[in-house]
Order: sequence, then structure tokens, then C-alpha cells
Amino acid sequence: MVLNSVKDCVDYINEKNIKNSDVFVIGGESIYSAFIPYCNVAHVTYIDFKYEADRYMLNLDKDGDWSLELETEEETYFDIPYTFRLYKKVGKEDEHGKNI
Repeated sequence: MVLNSVKDCVDYINEKNIKNSDVFVIGGESIYSAFIPYCNVAHVTYIDFKYEADRYMLNLDKDGDWSLELETEEETYFDIPYTFRLYKKVGKEDEHGKNI
């Protein structure tokens, strides 16, 4: 399935009644920025190293709309320390009143 816009993706998800928990956004910064308003949960690989780049993903630690819920122990891959982080959008609940 090839969809060419955020609207097309959102419409497809809604038309097919696809559960939020079955949708993952994977891409570069422009894809993340386009879809972040539609996301309630973010799974982030946090790399404790500052790379020089021309684009950066939104820093969820500095955004009041997001809360860090979980973080793994730090691990290292080729001398680069990283953790996995789970963020949830503040105040977003599912139809059962649970955060999604």
C-alpha cells in the first residue's frame, strides 16, 4: 500500500478501522514531524551523543505535551551509549479512560 500524504494515511487507518496500537511511524525527521500530532505514544532509541546534523527530531523531554514513562538501562553499541524510552502524550486516553 502506497499512501502519499499524512491525510491519506490517517484516512486509510480510519477507513480500515486499524487500531492505534497497530500503527508505527518510521522515518526521518520530516516524517516524524508530520505524524507527531497524531501520535499518543513514542518509542524512542535515545543515543547519548550529539551528532552534527541538519535536522533533528522534536525533543520530547522539552515538550510539555509528552511524558517520559519508561527508560531501559543504558547499553553500549560500538562505544555509543543508548537507552530505549517510552513517552506518552499527556492527557490522551482511549475509550476506556486509559492512557494510550
